[in-house]
Amino acid sequence: MKTSNQLQYQEFLPSPAMAQYLAGHWKFVVPANWDGPLEHIAPPDGCVSLFMCKNASHRFQFIGLLGPQLSMLETTFMPDSVFWGIRFFPGAFPCFFDQNIEMLPKQGELLPQDEWFGPCLENLAPDFEDATLFERTLLKVKRKEPDQEVSKVVREIIKTEGQCKVADLVQQAFVSERQLQKRFRKAVGLSMKELARVFRLRAALVQLVLQEQGVLDISFDKGFYDQSHFLHEFQIFARQKPEQVKRYLRSIQHHNVHW
Repeated sequence: MKTSNQLQYQEFLPSPAMAQYLAGHWKFVVPANWDGPLEHIAPPDGCVSLFMCKNASHRFQFIGLLGPQLSMLETTFMPDSVFWGIRFFPGAFPCFFDQNIEMLPKQGELLPQDEWFGPCLENLAPDFEDATLFERTLLKVKRKEPDQEVSKVVREIIKTEGQCKVADLVQQAFVSERQLQKRFRKAVGLSMKELARVFRLRAALVQLVLQEQGVLDISFDKGFYDQSHFLHEFQIFARQKPEQVKRYLRSIQHHNVHW
């Protein structure tokens, strides 16, 4: 990513060895000449994220953890900040860490730079774009493989962009609905219905911001009853009107967005 006076967002695919565990890496840059603190919004992605920040001007860095979201994350960034993060594929976080996902913070929690998290920062390239050493470090702490029944459901939700019924997902499983719901929430941190809603509205947001489609077309394309239904759901999801969200997100230069 070249130096720019604009806000910059870029995504990177994980290595083949980590593709079943990570949805990818991302990088967000607030330029040094940005006028004051940036009030930033980030759409939900259905993932647990491990994120890191370095700020050259103020000479600080930190690492944090963010649980899965159901609505826009609102936060403040300082000028001259570079944020980098990894998205754990929904259901893959427990493969590495023994933490209750439902208890993870919704606004992010700073983590100690201890014997594991400290080296995480050191194992990233200075520009945050080469995560090879970081991925190797992560693989060393892998505890188990993903729950296959949960993974099957997650992939169907992603494939259909959330336009699927829970009853149909349950029919494809080899366990009861009650067992599947319990295992899914434990592994993902959201219910099947909640994850499907996140992906349906996230797909609508991509059409709105990156593909410049109109609200009416998006409403029917994404399976909403009508435009009013879409606007109601979008307001809950984004906490803002579509045009407000579109205006801000289009002020960011997006590169290689795939998730």
